[in-house]
Order: sequence, then structure tokens, then C-alpha cells
Amino acid sequence: MNGLEKYNQNFHDLDGRLIQPDLRIGFVLVPGFTILPLAGFIDTLRHAADESDHSQQVYCKWKILGPSMEPIPSSCGITIPPWELYGDPSEFDYIVVVGGQTDLLRSVSEQTYEFLNKAEELGIPLVGLCVGVFVLAEAGLLINQKCAVHPRHLTEFVDRYPNIIPIIDELFVIDLNRITCAGGTAAIDLAVSILMNHLGETQARKGLSHMMVDQHRENLHTPRHPYD
Repeated sequence: MNGLEKYNQNFHDLDGRLIQPDLRIGFVLVPGFTILPLAGFIDTLRHAADESDHSQQVYCKWKILGPSMEPIPSSCGITIPPWELYGDPSEFDYIVVVGGQTDLLRSVSEQTYEFLNKAEELGIPLVGLCVGVFVLAEAGLLINQKCAVHPRHLTEFVDRYPNIIPIIDELFVIDLNRITCAGGTAAIDLAVSILMNHLGETQARKGLSHMMVDQHRENLHTPRHPYD
């Protein structure tokens, strides 16, 4: 069963009633995206999505979206094909943009920016993981807002976007309808925080022990800086 078939699969409770997922997330991968934040975020969803460990999309669902069906290359060379083309953003509770290499921002398609702006018009919360924050900034969706930026990208971000407020001492930042995350393993902490608001604390933390993660870190946890 492929990813789209899993997304479209229906589940019923013991009384035969259709179970409606509490959370739907669309992932936008841009060329050069980093595997770690995507894997950490999506695996946290996977563990929380059912009662056992069958990787069933029951309580939350997710899709990989794209401007075409061409596989999208990651920074490490692994490619991931979209499950379907951009459609109606209102199908999702969150749109998560995963980036990775700033020198490949020029490769982000116009269709991607159009999709993000349409989501903005509909009031869909937008999440930027790693260099995904640059994509939201390029789309003009972070003006005068605070956002989490990885310390190694701080100088470049300030030069590119002087009208946006970068934060480097928080794992993730929530400002109005924007959620940004510095990337890496902080994506796991962000995913848990989002899941807590929709599925409750027990279900949100369900995958941490499976992933050998000792604890859930809050957004104000001070990240480790280079060469500490």
C-alpha cells in the first residue's frame, strides 16, 4: 500500500462509525530539503496516529505534496516523489514546508509559492522546518514576525530579510499563524507540541520511547550552539 492509499484508507470504531482524524498535515518538500527534520516530524506523527504500532493513519493523516510528480531531491541525495499535486489547502490543518539548502531556493517553483499564499488566504497555519523558514520569507509570509532560524543561517537570513525578526535561542517559535523551527531533532519537539493540542499528551508522546528520545523539549529550551 503506497502513501496516498494509506491516507485515503478509512477506519471505523467498534460500533462501525467512521473515525474522523483529528489532524491532517500536508508536507511541501523543496529541492535540497534535509531528511532529519522531515523524518523526525513525520515519524512522530506516525507513532501517534494509531493505538498500536501498525503505522496506520487513523487519528492523524499526512500527504507529501508537490508542483509535479517528479521526485524531489534531498540534500543527501535521497529523492522522495510527491503523493499528489498541490490542490485545496483547506484539506489540511497545517502545511509544513521542509527546506535545507539556501543555495537551492531559486529552484522553488512558482506553484509552491502560489499554494502557500492560497493557504495563507484561507488561514491555514504554515510551518517552516529548517530552511523552510526561508521559503516562507521568500513568499512574503513572515514580514515583521518572529521566526526560529538555525544559528548557522543567521547572517544570511538577516541580510536577505531585514524586515523579519530571527530568533536563534529557541527550538521553535509560534507567532500568530506561523510556526517556525530551527530544524534537526527540534522538529520532533515541535511535532509533539502540535500533537498535544489535537490528540492529547499521551498520544503525542507515544513515539518518543520508540525513537529513543529521552524527553520532549519545550520551545524555550536553549539549543546547543556550534562548538559549545
